[in-house]
Amino acid sequence: MKRREFLLSGLGLGIVLSSQFSCKKGNSFQVKFADDYASRGHLLREPKFNKPSTTFKENILIIGAGISGLSAGRRLKKSGINDFKILELAKESGGNSISGKNSISNYPWAAHYLPIPDERDSELISFLKECNVITGINHENKLEYNEQFLCFDPEERLYINGHWQEGLVPHSGIEETDHKEIKSFFELIQFYKNAKGNDGKDAFCIPIKNSSNDSEFTKLDEINFYSFMQSKGYRSKYLFWYLDYCCRDDFGSSIQDSSAWAGIHYFASRKGKAANAESGDVLTWPEGNAFLANGLKSIIKEHLICNQLVYSIEEKNEMIEVLIYDFDKEESINYQCKHVILSGPQYINKRILKQSKKEELYNKFTYSPWMVANISLHQLYTNKGIPLCWDNVIYGSQSLGYVNACQQHLNLHENEKVITYYYPLSKGQPKQERELAYKRTEDDWKKIILADLKIAHPNIEESIKEIEIKLWGHGMIRPIPGLIKGDEIKEMRKPLNDRIYFANSDITGISIFEEAFHSGIDAADLCLENLSKNA
Repeated sequence: MKRREFLLSGLGLGIVLSSQFSCKKGNSFQVKFADDYASRGHLLREPKFNKPSTTFKENILIIGAGISGLSAGRRLKKSGINDFKILELAKESGGNSISGKNSISNYPWAAHYLPIPDERDSELISFLKECNVITGINHENKLEYNEQFLCFDPEERLYINGHWQEGLVPHSGIEETDHKEIKSFFELIQFYKNAKGNDGKDAFCIPIKNSSNDSEFTKLDEINFYSFMQSKGYRSKYLFWYLDYCCRDDFGSSIQDSSAWAGIHYFASRKGKAANAESGDVLTWPEGNAFLANGLKSIIKEHLICNQLVYSIEEKNEMIEVLIYDFDKEESINYQCKHVILSGPQYINKRILKQSKKEELYNKFTYSPWMVANISLHQLYTNKGIPLCWDNVIYGSQSLGYVNACQQHLNLHENEKVITYYYPLSKGQPKQERELAYKRTEDDWKKIILADLKIAHPNIEESIKEIEIKLWGHGMIRPIPGLIKGDEIKEMRKPLNDRIYFANSDITGISIFEEAFHSGIDAADLCLENLSKNA
């Protein structure tokens, strides 16, 4: 019997529930901050570096080794280009898809899953085959996914009205009118999921560039999601809580701060099909999307150089001068390049590009700060309702709950767990929330985390071994009304003088793996096109 079938049968569930749990009275544990490279980035505010002592010539430089930069490098490599380098600020690649590890498990520091992709996305499907995530095609010509990476059941639960219910959409203990509104909403989503524009394209698609430009749908980007729902007559507080949770989960912004187009896209764009999975299923790993980042890195690792801070990019005659500070060598270096792919976010680009011609566009881009904590436990006691799932959310909480980083482990008997707790700072203005986040001490964050988790786990403090905290000052782009379908983002995607190209999920308006992946490919393709012209 397969692991997935074993869990579904209930046999595995019985073993989990029969495990003994004993609290540690008077438990004390360490709370610490993980490595943070924000201080390195902050050097760009008032750059004071010595003049470069060395000059290198390079055909192509990719600045930033997040998903977009790694994807761009992979594209160049597969196209036969070898004279390029990827420079990364941190000590490791991955961007928002990095991970950590302790004696219990690997665990994610941000992005932690990938929904089953649309089978029409040939580029992503090809990459997933390389990573052994897709293992074959059945007799009906449907893709077969590696069972090891499909999220094991049980997948999701919500703590509401004093117990854990299955699934994240509220249904336990709510009124019939709420049930009807929730049902009506998902019927509306089904309409948008099937809808096509007058250009023949899907109304909502991943990547976004493949979505319809029909004004019937693009006009939804001009209003916020909350106003859209109100205009449709929806009033259920449970439905609005759920939609706000979804916006904060994918965008780091509230339902009021997210465009209606983005909110609908969250639900209507997922159209994956497979022989052994449904469109709502997800792929996940203990280390989260670091698994995918490592897959992208595998063929380009010899081109990657970490601990490099780019502090100036300037076009000079026929070359592009890129000045970097090497933290390992403690010296500045001058790169003379023919082409540059900027895969970092725009709040970085505006500081390092000396002749960007895009200054007026940057103000449209706002980013959500986050706090993520990985909490190591002797064991997690489950109270009323269904047992521990992969995704565990508390109704009404400012947090997004936690993910069980050990969900994909094959050992059902293990008591120790690592849970990854997500806390988007979406209540106030990003700048103020960001400043407050960095002012808080370890003890401040400990109090916030425990106060929230004790709602569903009153005794959790007694079982904690350690809490490790990471702050993301600019975690992800906010799809505010007017951004995704606006002129500014279209201009931001255009290269400068056919020599400087932009690749980041923020120039699509939504910070998800697929958008970053395709953004890197698109930038690399533009670079390859200009290389062939000048050959």
